[in-house]
Amino acid sequence: MRSMRSPGELAAAVRVEHLDLIQREAQRGERGQHEIGVVPDAGRIIDDMFKAIGEQTVTVPGAAMAETIIPAIARDVGAIKDRRREVGH
Repeated sequence: MRSMRSPGELAAAVRVEHLDLIQREAQRGERGQHEIGVVPDAGRIIDDMFKAIGEQTVTVPGAAMAETIIPAIARDVGAIKDRRREVGH
């Protein structure tokens, strides 16, 4: 799985995964109701689901700042580990 840089990227990736899941399930079942592999309004279903989840989500103050600070701290920790290896600890 590739690294996501923002909540928006994660949401977009999850949306695609859900659309793929719906289409795969459509191929396995409900063959009498729809064309095989086609779910009418699958994208709308996923969008409605994310809208409902978004309406229930709490935004934490400082979350955007954490997206900047945490990667910087991770780089600093990596640099410290590299220095320790260099000196033999």
